[in-house]
Amino acid sequence: SLDLVDVTVKAPNDAYFDETIFTEINADGNVASNADGMAPAIVAMASIEDVQSGQSEASISVVGFDPVFDGGFGAFELADGTATQGSDLLPDEVFINGNAAQKLDAQAGDSVILRYLPVGESYGHVSTFTVKQVVIDSGKGNYQASANVFMNLGEMQSLYNVSGKINLVKISGTGGMRAGVHETDSIMAAVNGTLASSTNPDALR
Repeated sequence: SLDLVDVTVKAPNDAYFDETIFTEINADGNVASNADGMAPAIVAMASIEDVQSGQSEASISVVGFDPVFDGGFGAFELADGTATQGSDLLPDEVFINGNAAQKLDAQAGDSVILRYLPVGESYGHVSTFTVKQVVIDSGKGNYQASANVFMNLGEMQSLYNVSGKINLVKISGTGGMRAGVHETDSIMAAVNGTLASSTNPDALR
């Protein structure tokens, strides 16, 4: 999971939906009373190639995160024992996790080429990024226990042609390492209540 994620909000088939859905959930006191972290995100697939090593992967998870809201889920841990929230990540920079670094024989400072298909486009696009850091395969640096690339949410929205949209809201319960069944049920009930009264009721259908 993406570090202590107890509840996720998605549309069918991982479709994109308006970011205002997150704003409404985040503003709901009934959700907030049972949660200690809420954040918008995008998760999509791409292929990747490390320019220096020449190694590539045909499919890798790219995660777009908001450094401010994502802080409720902890920090990215680095091999030297330090940690970062990623707030200083530039538009042309990404993090990769240890899993990805091993597959690509990559290290900090390398250039990586991402090939991806923006929404509404018929042909793939290509963008080059610098690996700012290799993050440890733990917590939110280990999304779905697979090879990951992490970039700023706004940059990913631009690349994938989904300005103002996301495809995931993640929520962490207040119950320690994992929220209890009752707490998780309370969060889900509160989220469903928010969605039922949403100003954008068709967003998740």
